[in-house]
Amino acid sequence: MIVINGEPFIRYNLESLYPHAHEIIVVEGAVERYRHAATPDGHSRDRTVEIIKKFPDPEGKIKLVQRNGFWPEKDDMANAYLQCCSGDYVWQVDVDEFYRAEDIEKVRSILEFNTDISRVDIKSVIFWRSFSAVIQGASLVYGADNFRRIYRFRPGYRYITHRPPTMQDETGQELTGRVVTADELLDQHGVFMYHYSYIFPEYVKGKAEYYSKMEWGRGHEDGLDWYDEQWCTLSNPLRVHMVNYPPSWIIPFQGQHPDSILQMLKDVGYNEDADIIAFLQGAYQRYAVIGEKLKNVILDVENGKLTKTRALLSTLGTLLMPFDKKRVAANKSIINVLRRISEDRLFGN
Repeated sequence: MIVINGEPFIRYNLESLYPHAHEIIVVEGAVERYRHAATPDGHSRDRTVEIIKKFPDPEGKIKLVQRNGFWPEKDDMANAYLQCCSGDYVWQVDVDEFYRAEDIEKVRSILEFNTDISRVDIKSVIFWRSFSAVIQGASLVYGADNFRRIYRFRPGYRYITHRPPTMQDETGQELTGRVVTADELLDQHGVFMYHYSYIFPEYVKGKAEYYSKMEWGRGHEDGLDWYDEQWCTLSNPLRVHMVNYPPSWIIPFQGQHPDSILQMLKDVGYNEDADIIAFLQGAYQRYAVIGEKLKNVILDVENGKLTKTRALLSTLGTLLMPFDKKRVAANKSIINVLRRISEDRLFGN
């Protein structure tokens, strides 16, 4: 795990992982581009470090790794925990990522009895401003809800990139072998990740500012404006994801949170966001229907199932009568799809 400002998740994540882990290596601190949310010497502003150091560790599983000053990038932090690893597989877990206990054991059993596996990808359910709302849209189109999280490990292995996590062996070759895909893990074993990355204001704001500095050209550049204008107000129900294209929306979460999250909500006295709950009681449906239609248009054009002309007409048909500000803002996302189709830039920058 790499972490900066991990409250309130850090304690509950450690509690959920501890019974199942051979070891838990936590690399704490900020990268250079995260100075805005760190102490002057590059550490968490909250009680993250104190919680880790005081966490009950009767079996000596937990190791905290830090450095003086800022880390260059997340790749360096990930390789720092690899230098301490002693297991057969390394499972990367961000502080806001949780699993059901039975799912962790399913994955461990899969690895134990299938020694040819070199990597496991895991599908994510991403929560948005509420523990009752999940993101749809952008993640589905880009496959961004599929996370590389588990790699076979031997001494000398290292990450060559953190986005996406990519491992190479001691000879410098990228790992080969069987990959368990996220779809396979979900369809055959019912395993997915509960991802709470868009819940708490300061956490989301820090992430938005960080991504706005990355210069990727992927639509994160207006991260802080997105936080103020979209996340805080749900002003555009077709742009809930930080990435500005393709459209994204929220739907109600149908399921049960991991026990560790339920305990966290009880302990912190969490109250659900009234505006989001009200939106999920009916208004979301209009935008979910439009979002699904736009998603299918984009994919059908990309796969050659729909001509550009028919795609443009279909997209035009989703425009809303501008009775309120949310509809006006949603129309901007629809028009963005029209522009992308007309310019043949469905998935380009």
